[in-house]
Amino acid sequence: MADLRRDLSRQAKQLGGKAPPPGSEKYEMAETQALSERLGATWLAGQAEELGLRVAHSQARLSLAVLQAKVMAALTEEAPDPSNPQPFFTEIDRRFPGEWLPRTNCRDGFVVERCGNYVAGHIAAPCYEGEPKEPAEGCPAPVQERTPGKPGTFTEGSPDGTGLPQGPVPAGG
Repeated sequence: MADLRRDLSRQAKQLGGKAPPPGSEKYEMAETQALSERLGATWLAGQAEELGLRVAHSQARLSLAVLQAKVMAALTEEAPDPSNPQPFFTEIDRRFPGEWLPRTNCRDGFVVERCGNYVAGHIAAPCYEGEPKEPAEGCPAPVQERTPGKPGTFTEGSPDGTGLPQGPVPAGG
């Protein structure tokens, strides 16, 4: 609970104010964001451990950056083409939540979408009303964005096709 209060306080400082009062809509949003960030950090630490990386157990944001750099370096070595690891990283990014979500069981009162025990349909946002009288504005898409793939490579055996690298198109290409 102290970690959550610290995360909420940090988020409030980033927004230039104080933490919103418990029970308010802003508090709920900030709490969900803080819990999601904490889960992401826990997943990253678990991935590092599975890769055999040793990291000091510190709650500092700096240690998360160091941990992420170590994981990226280890994964670059595992990439089929270490000189161009981006396609390998794209595939890992796509699979990562699916590998860690089922292994994540959150305590009651702390369950967010990134928890394996999250029950869909408990979203309080007006965006997801069954039959709204007026369409909501500024709501996220109800489906997850997919990585673009090379046309003609999508099959039943390969539903994601052959991924295309993201970034600027080289001149003349």
